[in-house]
Amino acid sequence: MTMRPSRSAKKRGAGEGSIRQRPNGRWEGRIRIGGKRVSFFAATREEVQGKLRAEAGRKAAGHGASDRQITVGAYLERWIEGRRGDLRPATHVSYESAIRTHLVPDIGTVRLARLTPDDVTKTLARLGSRAVQPVRGGAKPRLKALSAQSIRNVHAILRSALNDAVRADLVARNVASVVRPPRVDREPVRAISPGEARAILDAVRGHRLEALYVLALASGARLAELLGLTWQNVDLEGGTVKIAATLRRVRGEWSWGVPKTRSSRRSVPIPAAAVQVLEAHRGRQVEEQRGEGKPTPLRPPAKHDDPWHELVFKSPTGGPVHPTVANATLTKLLTDAGIERMRFHDLRHGAAAIALASGVPMRLVMEMLGHSQMSMTADTYTSVTDELAREGSERIGRALFGEAAGLAR
Repeated sequence: MTMRPSRSAKKRGAGEGSIRQRPNGRWEGRIRIGGKRVSFFAATREEVQGKLRAEAGRKAAGHGASDRQITVGAYLERWIEGRRGDLRPATHVSYESAIRTHLVPDIGTVRLARLTPDDVTKTLARLGSRAVQPVRGGAKPRLKALSAQSIRNVHAILRSALNDAVRADLVARNVASVVRPPRVDREPVRAISPGEARAILDAVRGHRLEALYVLALASGARLAELLGLTWQNVDLEGGTVKIAATLRRVRGEWSWGVPKTRSSRRSVPIPAAAVQVLEAHRGRQVEEQRGEGKPTPLRPPAKHDDPWHELVFKSPTGGPVHPTVANATLTKLLTDAGIERMRFHDLRHGAAAIALASGVPMRLVMEMLGHSQMSMTADTYTSVTDELAREGSERIGRALFGEAAGLAR
């Protein structure tokens, strides 16, 4: 049914511009900014009135007209610069790169207020369909098509930026929030068997970074967490390591941080054999420190004094181990031993898979990995849990029907 604007709807409140109810029932507020009339829409009169008052305040502060004309590119550049203080350095770099490389070239010239869901949909589609163009005449090659996960990441950055634009009343709604990013088909994780794990341990035995790879398999910790591990967070007597800091290489500089979530800051028990490897590692480290070599300059976190002296894993010169070195060394050691190449992160997956296969409850594996939800652990290691479910069903069958009973195939 068509609604008629009420007489009271046409009245103005002090300093609120003009407000009226439209035939469709929604409310519209109008105000002049820089000689142009700008409209705001909402479901209630009170919401429109609030928007008009906020805009009047922005106008009085010298904003409004220029902000209303701002392009997506200019807004995103301003937004990411404003987030520098509350994003992790590595996260800020990745966001800035995605904006500069994928969003600004595609929709950067579109006015922010005129950006539509269709614009966002087409941008995501183009990111997934770009083909490599050969370099000719000095021209820059086009970028390769992005994976579904990378496109989802770009979409998430745009959605977050537009959420802040809505809060700042620069746009009426977040057009990215109504666009569905592509679905990601999870690739099966690299499940390392106990036998493969023992072969890896044999391959790294005796190397100065042996303890790094042993601890990765024993604790499931991430590389950045292990590189930021200090001796004060290692309890050799109690057999635990405390994950309390991360250390990353960002744009050529070392950057300290803390694990992403509260669950990521955790104490992880390690087996006695891993403790012995750490003890031997510390002995070798003390011997190295007696020789020559200056520590690499490192910016310490506020809570640590001279952390480069306390790092569990250090380079031959006394500084932190570069992530590239950690991965390259693992590749070489495994190749020399005739073992299939794998990434350092595969050791984390291996730790989880071995723990689950050994009967460790899912809840404890979740805490060991620092996952915030058990569903994250279960979803990541679906193939392992499916295998465990099969073994569990066979055990139930033997309990019910005898040792010779088997499941129907």
